[in-house]
Amino acid sequence: MTPYFVVPDGPAFQSFPQRVFGAEERSVFKGPDGSILHAEMRLDGSRIEFGQGNAEWPPMRLNLHVYAGIARRAAAAGGGAA
Repeated sequence: MTPYFVVPDGPAFQSFPQRVFGAEERSVFKGPDGSILHAEMRLDGSRIEFGQGNAEWPPMRLNLHVYAGIARRAAAAGGGAA
């Protein structure tokens, strides 16, 4: 599973795990206004992803991306549709 944050200030969110935990930037896609549309970082062997909120996708606390193999296993075990 990959945590996905939709945050109010992408650059501020990006700098915190880099500064405090030594997270490594893996990819960053910016909009024309410099906002972070999508970014990926590595933190102690794990991946976190985030993007900057906007009118269509307002900031929220957290989403989890569950990849297809895991989602199919969860659905097969009664955890919902895949």
